[in-house]
Amino acid sequence: MSGELKYVRYRGQGIPRPTVEAGTLLISPAFGPDGLLAYLPGKRIVGLSKLARLVDCFALRFQVQERMTREIADAMTENLNPRGVAVLVHGNHTCMTARGVLKPGSVMTTSEMRGAFRSTASARSEVLRLLDPQ
Repeated sequence: MSGELKYVRYRGQGIPRPTVEAGTLLISPAFGPDGLLAYLPGKRIVGLSKLARLVDCFALRFQVQERMTREIADAMTENLNPRGVAVLVHGNHTCMTARGVLKPGSVMTTSEMRGAFRSTASARSEVLRLLDPQ
């Protein structure tokens, strides 16, 4: 399956993007966001830079990470009609590091699997291995 898998690992670090966390109304470089977008093409493919732009489009909104993860998967599914979509987002949240429990370095991970990545264990395993290339 790896010959046809298209994916992009992205890092939001180093590019300050102030975001308003919807749950706390804190302005922060919320979510990061870092993560992975992957899809198994149907009849359409897209340049990988477009996937990174898609993340920016949703990350810059008044947002919560869970909804952002789902909206990215929805947009990929609707526009590419792929056989499978996987979206994994890792985020640092100011609400965890600057107030309340004060746990710097805390990371929340959300995922959304569609199509072959949800129904086929081997496809899901392949995309999850991309997160830890060691």
